Amino acid sequence: MLRSTPSFKKLSFLFLAFCMIFLLAAPLQASAKPRDEPKKPGKLTLTELSYDVSENKGSVTITVDRIGGKDGVVTVNYCNCSFTAKAGEDFNHVSGTLVFGDGETRKTFTVPIVDDSKKEFLEAFNVYLKEPTGGATLGLFISFVTIWDNDK
Repeated sequence: MLRSTPSFKKLSFLFLAFCMIFLLAAPLQASAKPRDEPKKPGKLTLTELSYDVSENKGSVTITVDRIGGKDGVVTVNYCNCSFTAKAGEDFNHVSGTLVFGDGETRKTFTVPIVDDSKKEFLEAFNVYLKEPTGGATLGLFISFVTIWDNDK
């Protein structure tokens, strides 16, 4: 039989205190929130390297995808500029900002095409993405749009 000595009492007290602390703290540890996963805003990319459009089609729709993540709100600016086609004569200049909400992965914008009566060779202009925000990065950020003449 164990004797009740001061050191035994002290050891028993410490053991019980440790058990109580462990039992009280265990539920707190179980309910602790896991660390937040890093946000993945994604990469904004044009879906095509080049687009073809007939002059009499009226417009061309450009698609931008958000890949590799869809967390948070991100934006990207877009614009177009002349290559061999002339703004105002063959197509209309456009620029703006696409806003992707949390979870959104696809946006589009439209470039009007001018149907003239001149017989022309193939003409082209460029479409650009620039200045992403919200932690997003750019993938394919330039595409070429070829306008096919419909006049004979």
